[in-house]
Amino acid sequence: MKPRTLASWIARLGVAGLFLFTGIFKLTGNPDAQATFAQIGGDAVMYFTGLAEVFGAIRILLPRTR
Repeated sequence: MKPRTLASWIARLGVAGLFLFTGIFKLTGNPDAQATFAQIGGDAVMYFTGLAEVFGAIRILLPRTR
């Protein structure tokens, strides 16, 4: 594998991992996330954002949709 390709995969894995972590954090209804989202729109916005982040993490890893 070329170094450039390897670096690209490492970067994608890092970003996807971050998206996945924060998305699951929101989807599990963490009290810190609920307190933050209570100020900007409530639980519906929190769950929508969490789903979007998990979906984005999956799409970053798929070669056709990156």
